[in-house]
Amino acid sequence: MKTSRAALLHTSLPFLKWCAALMLSLSAVAIGVAHAGERPLRIPGVIKPALLYHNYCSVCHGDHGDGRSRAQGSLVPPPLDFTTASNLTRDAMITIVTHGKPNTAMTAWKTQLNEKETEAVVDFIRETFMQAAIDPRIARGRTLYGHNCATCHGEKGRGTAQPIANSVPPRDFSAPTVKSDLTRERMIASVTNGRTGTTMLAFAGKLPTEDIEAVVDYIRKVLMAAPPEFMSGTRAYGGRERDTPLPAPAAGAGNGKAPASGK
Repeated sequence: MKTSRAALLHTSLPFLKWCAALMLSLSAVAIGVAHAGERPLRIPGVIKPALLYHNYCSVCHGDHGDGRSRAQGSLVPPPLDFTTASNLTRDAMITIVTHGKPNTAMTAWKTQLNEKETEAVVDFIRETFMQAAIDPRIARGRTLYGHNCATCHGEKGRGTAQPIANSVPPRDFSAPTVKSDLTRERMIASVTNGRTGTTMLAFAGKLPTEDIEAVVDYIRKVLMAAPPEFMSGTRAYGGRERDTPLPAPAAGAGNGKAPASGK
């Protein structure tokens, strides 16, 4: 019996998508080799979780852990969005990073990362990207931020809105100097009372104190948390786009056993 061209194409789509993902990963390796002197995959004797994440994870999961990377359209299922992974436990993540996850592009990293490095990168992901998923207060703060702050400060807190003439531009919470400039108390005061000479309004009559604290804690723990070395990619990597990671070892299909609850 003859097989139609459409049927052949349908049956070959999974293989073609796998090939596309493999080529993407190999391309990342080539980029890493080309820039080996600029950003090494590992620093002997030193564990830098942010660097490990950038070099081994961001090619699929994105610079901000939300799965928005150049790989997302080539992988089935798509890369996990850590910012919404509320049911993913630390133990499950360590197992998945170590052994991979079957039927996904999540490969085992046990030959590239030792136990302490695996734990470090998992803790970095949880502390940097998953706060809004695992902490109800931070989740509340994210909702409040979206309704009250994102218009001026932008979804990612980079101060993307166009400032009004002769006014101070909205704060870029991803800027490297922000952590040293802004204390929690100062931020709560600014949200509560507004800031003279800027477009920052007072929210004392609009939000209760606990909501103001929640939105400030969301900004501090999520938008201000990621290190500037990849959060501010255009500065760290000589003008390259954000969410365009440099090196990443070739990754094939997951080849280990992950807990049923892991994503």
